[in-house]
Amino acid sequence: MDDVMNHAMPAIGAAVGLFALGVCNDQLPGLLGQDWLGFMSPHLAAVAATLWLMPNAPVSQPKNVVGAHLVVGATGWLVAQSGMFGDWAGTVSFVLAMMGMGMVDVVHPAALAMAAGGDDMMGILSPGATGAAALLAVHHVWFNHVKPVLDGHTKSA
Repeated sequence: MDDVMNHAMPAIGAAVGLFALGVCNDQLPGLLGQDWLGFMSPHLAAVAATLWLMPNAPVSQPKNVVGAHLVVGATGWLVAQSGMFGDWAGTVSFVLAMMGMGMVDVVHPAALAMAAGGDDMMGILSPGATGAAALLAVHHVWFNHVKPVLDGHTKSA
């Protein structure tokens, strides 16, 4: 039974993270008066899986998760704004974003799913970086406060 729970707990944690994204996506834009703000993207399920299955891996560290989303968002937006690549814009964005992540040392492969970019500059932040940041917040609470209690441990202050 312990083996089942060891495999179930990351899935439950990731599900809580994705639920939190849904709540953020439904509530925060209206509360903040920022209609452009979003937190949901299909690729964030892969981000959640990475965070909960490999919590201590370099790819799961905040610098890499958020940084890579910012690099990918900016690259996608710049390529879209150039208007130079037509049907190849997604591929060019992907290649440049991959190079950019390596150059600034913020590698998170799931972020590359957002490489196609868009015409709106706010797309640099939302939904990729905002969703990733929200997942990181839930991840922090899960591993520092919830999981120790579920494991029967308490953290000292």
